[in-house]
Amino acid sequence: MRESEQGHALCSPCRALQPKDPLIQETLFLRFASRKEFLRHYRAEDSTTALTRWAGQHQLTPSEAAARLLEDRGAIALFGRQAILGMRPRLRTAPYGYTRRDGGLVREAGEARTVAAFFRMYDRGMSLRQIAEAANRQRVPTSRGGRWQASTIRHMLRNPTYVGRQRRKGMVREGGPPGLIDPELFETVQRGLTRRAKRVNEAIREGSLAPPV
Repeated sequence: MRESEQGHALCSPCRALQPKDPLIQETLFLRFASRKEFLRHYRAEDSTTALTRWAGQHQLTPSEAAARLLEDRGAIALFGRQAILGMRPRLRTAPYGYTRRDGGLVREAGEARTVAAFFRMYDRGMSLRQIAEAANRQRVPTSRGGRWQASTIRHMLRNPTYVGRQRRKGMVREGGPPGLIDPELFETVQRGLTRRAKRVNEAIREGSLAPPV
């Protein structure tokens, strides 16, 4: 169904749907024989995730990639309009790892696995920067389609929502959404973050480390 590396002609249906965009033509239609092969290559469970990782590999934001894909009938036929539209960053009304449903927060499976992985990575001794770099190498999508930063990882690891608590008026209380992280792991990570922050502050006071910009 696709042109081979030897230059065999496309069949009529494929020729009618082949993209005009050279990037989409070369990196999607001529590279992968099927959607299954495409998903397997990007280790994705659905087309939206695979397309988001493909976009990152080719220095496109998800929104830019979606706009280009929606101009091609072939891309829409192969992946589906909804899968492509799903790449566009959504207005975030829930913490990463959750989605809002019926007025409450429920677990978002793919993101929840990422949250759990970040906690385990930190607990095993990886720094915030190393976690962000690993996530970017593996093209793990962020909520807005950008790149992971150490500061974003730190904010996530400090979020009490992930153990079923909620922050109101400066106080952390029970009664939040279903937790994603074991409370013992959460507390272990909090102690590690506090120790690290203390070491950084001491280094800044001693002059051996410049304060963060």
